[in-house]
Amino acid sequence: MLGIWKWLMACFTAVPPASSFLIIIKLSLKNKDNTSFFHVNISEVMNMWKRVLLIGSILIFLSGCSIQTNEQEKLKDLEYTIVEEGKTPEGLQGILEEKRKEEFKLTYEEEGQLYLCIGYGEQKTSGYSIAVNELYLSENAIYFDTSLIGPSKEEQVAETPSYPCLVVQTEYVDKPVVFQ
Repeated sequence: MLGIWKWLMACFTAVPPASSFLIIIKLSLKNKDNTSFFHVNISEVMNMWKRVLLIGSILIFLSGCSIQTNEQEKLKDLEYTIVEEGKTPEGLQGILEEKRKEEFKLTYEEEGQLYLCIGYGEQKTSGYSIAVNELYLSENAIYFDTSLIGPSKEEQVAETPSYPCLVVQTEYVDKPVVFQ
C-alpha cells in the first residue's frame, strides 16, 4: 500500500498547479483506514520544480561542454611544395578535373604525403593566380590560408574562362585541415 502512496504523490506533485492556493486533493482509497486526504502546498511544489529545473539545467550544461579548445596558436610552419598541374597523383587528378568548374577545398592523402587542394571556380578571364598566405600546424589542426589574386591592370588577359586551382604537397599529419 505504501507503494501506491508514493506513486500518487509522484503523480500529483509532478504537475505544477496553475494557482497559488493551498491544494487539497481527496483520494478515495480502499484500505484498512478511512478515506484519506492528501494535502499539497503550492510553495513546496514550486520549490521542488525549481530544484528539478536547476539540476536539469546543470546536467544539460555539463553534458554539452567539452574540454577541447579551438586553439589556432601556431606550433610550427609546415614545409610544402606547390605541385604543378599534371604532376598530381593519378587519383587526385581525376577529382580535380571533376571539381574545377566550381569552388572547392579538399585534402588527399597518398603514401605519407598530404595534398591540400583549393579551387576558386570559373573566372571570366585568364590571369588569375593563388597565393599561399600561411600553412601551419596548431595543437588541434592544420591551417591553410590562401588568396585569389586577379590579373593586374597592365596585364593582357584572354577573355576566355579560367579555373584557378592550387595543389600543395606536405608531409601527412593526422589532424583536420582548416581552409581559411
